[in-house]
Amino acid sequence: ASMHLGVHYMQQGRHVEAEDVSTEGRRLGDPQASTQLGAVYLLQGRHAEAEDVLGDGRRLGDPNASMHLGVHYMQQGRHVEAEDVSTEGRRLGDPQASTQLGAVYLLQGRHAEAEDVLGDGRRLGDPNASMHLGV
Repeated sequence: ASMHLGVHYMQQGRHVEAEDVSTEGRRLGDPQASTQLGAVYLLQGRHAEAEDVLGDGRRLGDPNASMHLGVHYMQQGRHVEAEDVSTEGRRLGDPQASTQLGAVYLLQGRHAEAEDVLGDGRRLGDPNASMHLGV
């Protein structure tokens, strides 16, 4: 329940409330709450703290944590790290991670590899993969 309430608060720009419910969910051992707290920290520009709690979400097996970290790393130009976490998310079965990995490959000029993994993302149902593929 705290995850849904936290998302609700985030969508309304109520970051303090989102941080509070995410912190509580994290205290209760919810791996998605760590991921959500990391997303709140990213929105607040608290990058080091975001990386720490998103790392916790990764260790606890939440594939969304890898996705958020990958986007964060891409935005910072840290493509090797983005590739690593996107590969991990893909291995965990997150279709968005395939799309994200394809985007990293495109940034690196690795077009053939990008097409392969973006095709996987598309087949797994991520609509953003088609956008990157131009279809």
